[in-house]
Amino acid sequence: MSSPLLEACQLSYHYDSGAPPVLQSLNLAICSAERLALLGSNGAGKSTLFLLLNGILRPSEGTLLRSDQPVQYDAKSLRDWRSKVALVFQNPDDQLIAPIVRDDIAFGPRNLGLPPAEITERVEEAMQTLGLTSLADASLHRLSFGQRKRVALAGALALRPQLLLLDEPTAGLDHLGKCQLLQTLQALEMSGVTVVLTTHDVEFAYAWGATPLLLKQGQVQRTTWEQTALFLSAGVSTPWPVQVSQQLKLAGLFSDAVAAALCPLGEMK
Repeated sequence: MSSPLLEACQLSYHYDSGAPPVLQSLNLAICSAERLALLGSNGAGKSTLFLLLNGILRPSEGTLLRSDQPVQYDAKSLRDWRSKVALVFQNPDDQLIAPIVRDDIAFGPRNLGLPPAEITERVEEAMQTLGLTSLADASLHRLSFGQRKRVALAGALALRPQLLLLDEPTAGLDHLGKCQLLQTLQALEMSGVTVVLTTHDVEFAYAWGATPLLLKQGQVQRTTWEQTALFLSAGVSTPWPVQVSQQLKLAGLFSDAVAAALCPLGEMK
């Protein structure tokens, strides 16, 4: 079995000295080709965990491993780390830098010191994947929120990461935007990129077919969608297909046809 792409071992984080920890003795291994959705109530520490996994924050205690090796925080190591473990923020305006779409997507590859021809290739590839080719020379301030989210995602893809961390990617998106995002996630998986996302949209995470990770009291627990009591204890609801199937089972009305109708991806086709 191959080593995890990224592993948190007994990870703790305090924002202020003496303050209660946001994360405490957290353990999490992320392996290649997994679909993971990090779920939890507001303030549970989901975004904090992503900032730690990307090297923006340093843990108060514990260790992060990349391919079984402890991470380093010098400039060169961080540059390599963030090219392999890319993070897309919830608000794209926190991430977008250049005034023009094409230039913003090129920012990361250019900082890696890549040859101009390779930068151009990566930018074109990312724009094509995200359906941004027609907006290549558009001004970012003229784009919709959903379009700006796609530009931020394209900038991360241009790094060609192994692992992509998406913080609340469905926030601010309408139904069409969510369907497009779902298609993008499936395309990324086909290209070998492993995706982990945080979301309050459990319906989307279920439709994607993700394994749920519940973050509660500073620790992560892998579970299944059917563990209703565990979800409720973490302040998270279960997806409506799960709720319906459980009620139908109690009523003795559950069947293979019903199971097929309620399967992941069914409601977003």
